Amino acid sequence: MSLRSRAVLAVALTVGFYVLALGLIAGLVAVLFIPNVPGRLFIFCLFGAAVIAISIVPWPRRFV
Repeated sequence: MSLRSRAVLAVALTVGFYVLALGLIAGLVAVLFIPNVPGRLFIFCLFGAAVIAISIVPWPRRFV
């Protein structure tokens, strides 16, 4: 496998990861707008969407 194809694959996998994460967030938030959603499901979807959203943000690390 050439260096160029590895670089393209790395970029594609990175973009795919973020697309998948945003799709999961959208799906979980969409469930919140369904009428008569049970309380446990509402909390699970809200918590799940928040955890995924926080997890995909790259946090800067300080160099010590």
